[in-house]
Amino acid sequence: FTNRTIITLTNETAQFLNDFLLTRISGVLKIYRSSDTVDNETLYPIEFINKLTPTGFLPHILKLKKKQCIMLLRNLDATNGHCNGTYYIIVSLHDHVIEAVVASGPYAGSTLLISRIPRISRNGISIYIYTQTISCQASFCLDVQQDTKTNF
Repeated sequence: FTNRTIITLTNETAQFLNDFLLTRISGVLKIYRSSDTVDNETLYPIEFINKLTPTGFLPHILKLKKKQCIMLLRNLDATNGHCNGTYYIIVSLHDHVIEAVVASGPYAGSTLLISRIPRISRNGISIYIYTQTISCQASFCLDVQQDTKTNF
């Protein structure tokens, strides 16, 4: 996992390839869904909100398996190397937390428990979206924008 990455032009292509490659890993699939609310649910049903991915937000559904490579998308503990863009291998999947170890670099082998983190969307659309998601994504594939931020 640490020596190769597929680079794509769009998030949609990366998501499609990540989902496909996930089917090639043996093990039980665990699905995590974000918990979303909006200011006015009568104007914007939750089903509609779940389909949106404003800047900085993750898709509503996160599919993971044990031994899968993931990338952290938020700085959780910078002093111990748990920063945005760090690669992990999943050790175990629980209902509300993911246990993962750093895949490479000076902090390789250190463990992190990743839980839901609240976020608020304030840009790009005329409504406020409040969401709680697990801040990681499958990292078999990256879009070009992500690649320019990452040192391999």
